[in-house]
Amino acid sequence: MFKIISVSFLQILLIVNTFALSHFDSAPGEFYLYLDSIQSALRYMKSNIEDVNLDAYFGVLLAKVHLENIDMKDMELEDTVNLAKQVLITRKNKVNLKNSSYLQNIEKYIMNEKKWKSIISKRKALKCNIKKEISYLNLDRIRLRKSLLSFDTAPNEMESDICLSEIIVTNKVHGKNKYCPSSKMCYDVMIIGQSKGYSKTHRLLYFIIGQIEGCFKCGGTKTNLAINNLCCGIMAEASAIEESGFALEFKDLFMEQLTLCAVIGYMEVLKPQWIASINDWQRLEGCWGHYYNRIRRSSTSLGPANCSSHSTGLGISTLAMAAVKMLD
Repeated sequence: MFKIISVSFLQILLIVNTFALSHFDSAPGEFYLYLDSIQSALRYMKSNIEDVNLDAYFGVLLAKVHLENIDMKDMELEDTVNLAKQVLITRKNKVNLKNSSYLQNIEKYIMNEKKWKSIISKRKALKCNIKKEISYLNLDRIRLRKSLLSFDTAPNEMESDICLSEIIVTNKVHGKNKYCPSSKMCYDVMIIGQSKGYSKTHRLLYFIIGQIEGCFKCGGTKTNLAINNLCCGIMAEASAIEESGFALEFKDLFMEQLTLCAVIGYMEVLKPQWIASINDWQRLEGCWGHYYNRIRRSSTSLGPANCSSHSTGLGISTLAMAAVKMLD
């Protein structure tokens, strides 16, 4: 009645391997193009490890945890992940925490791989459900620069550092899933404040860490709603930057916008044409150049090509998340 089919262990193994690799066989060419770009950047970083600052470290860490999340066997992918590991291990061993106490708190947190793995493992695909700040599209380049790159918007660099440190430290005191109190200054500039450009992305990072730590409810408004409002505004700004023809001074901000919105789940920011542009900005040496960055600490030069440690970290993380999205 039934025909017994004899299948050897070798045949089963071949079938399993064929199934595992089929996903990569159908992967678009851009997937490997972006892996190659990431590898080139990582090799440049490895050769100039003394110049790799915390921002670059964070970009490599985000790339690593995203690429490791791909449940497939592929030599090119494994090589990329291994290179990222080498950069992270080498740089971590050279860390010398002589900064202020709040910068030490931030550095230790950012370098905690488990924190970022946890948010990625729980992440859901999110979409912007409101349209805000469309008026950005009507601004010329000069007015757009004044709006997005102003030094007068809050939070500034020091306020961002203090408030990020505050939420990290208070969570240790009050415990996970408890209300994390904030100072009046942080409440004003982070929770109820209005912001643009880098100030907006720094507020987003504040809420992302708050979400990881199960903190505040934003004075009655849920954290995910605050994040949605921020990413909707960020996407409007990113569209305006595209309309400017990706003017040089906006490139670093643009990559920061895409990285932070994507890491929390707004993968719609990883538009193919936007990612292709970021890949095109990569220099032959493998790094990304200095553009315009109002954050003084992040303006560290990377290697003899006079590239930006901050921008190169963002380029790596953005390409890695885009590569992962291609396989979804």
